[in-house]
Amino acid sequence: MNGKIWKKSAILCETCKHHPVQDLLRDLNSESRIFLDRLVLQPKTRDQRLTSLRVITVKLASYFLLARTNVALDAAREAEKTARLRSMHDSATGLPNRELFDDRLEHAISLAQRHDWTLAVMFLDLDGFKLVNDVHGHAAGDSVLKEVARRLLEHCRDEDTVCRNGGDEFLYLLVNPRETSDIARIASELLKSVGQPIDADGLLIAVTPSIGIAVYPDSASEADQLVRNADASMYRAKRGKKGFAFFQTVEAEGNLF
Repeated sequence: MNGKIWKKSAILCETCKHHPVQDLLRDLNSESRIFLDRLVLQPKTRDQRLTSLRVITVKLASYFLLARTNVALDAAREAEKTARLRSMHDSATGLPNRELFDDRLEHAISLAQRHDWTLAVMFLDLDGFKLVNDVHGHAAGDSVLKEVARRLLEHCRDEDTVCRNGGDEFLYLLVNPRETSDIARIASELLKSVGQPIDADGLLIAVTPSIGIAVYPDSASEADQLVRNADASMYRAKRGKKGFAFFQTVEAEGNLF
């Protein structure tokens, strides 16, 4: 019996030594440490030693089970976090999706109200993208979208957000630009960058972006209205082949077309 208990304790100890539980075992409470010290340092009868070994075996097994449970819980939490992140991002480009963009826009508006900031929402559409899919296939189209996303991110500051709105549409949230001229400058840079030819598996493909811009609070004070106004301005820019266009108050009165 003595040999079996020693063997079981040795196996548990050896297993724990190579498992994340080792950190937990180092943190055994003081009572358990005193108990272990007494087991080693104080002479005991055979029955006392057997009883002590049984207790140690049970304690080690309990700590081992607790550690495995904690590891499993951590893994489950990490998997849930990863799944949530994936659900908030576009699978093709890795950019935030519209749901996450709307959440950040609402948050930015709250900050803008508190600190008297300006915000700009840019609605970007790729002219001729449908032709890319029809002529070269969806694989080439996906390559174009990924490269456009990468180029947009190159201009994006930490406080700004770029998202794929769906299809060939992107949204860009610019937080607290200093002047309207700064917004126009960034829009011009985006037009130039995105408009450069894209290498899609050996094919050089060029898409021309059109950008509509709505500014908070001048264009609108609500998140959904800002996006709608930016969308309307994008169509104005597309028709006029202007590259980008700001939303004007008269547009809301029906003079857009």
